[in-house]
Amino acid sequence: MVITEFVQTKKVLKIDILTEYSARAITEAIPEGGSVTTCEIHEESAALARQYFARSPHGKKISIHVGSALKTIRELSGPFDLVFIDADMINYVNYYRHAKISAVA
Repeated sequence: MVITEFVQTKKVLKIDILTEYSARAITEAIPEGGSVTTCEIHEESAALARQYFARSPHGKKISIHVGSALKTIRELSGPFDLVFIDADMINYVNYYRHAKISAVA
């Protein structure tokens, strides 16, 4: 992903993994030692993503938190270089506000 390379991203917060494609693409673009923390509300989606992450040489860079992203964000320790919000649109503003307060430098 070009944006991760442009801002020299090492630590990413990804809200909603669903099919895991973008999270996996981000891990390929960040350097060794970088990490992607994901929030996914559905255990079924997280389980599927774990299967794909396990096959990826970059899968070790990803951690999955299952549950409400709004709650999870408050429990995470930032700062994050990039926050990628790709969840339910109705909460975009709430995710942004919580991430800004809790997880971003």
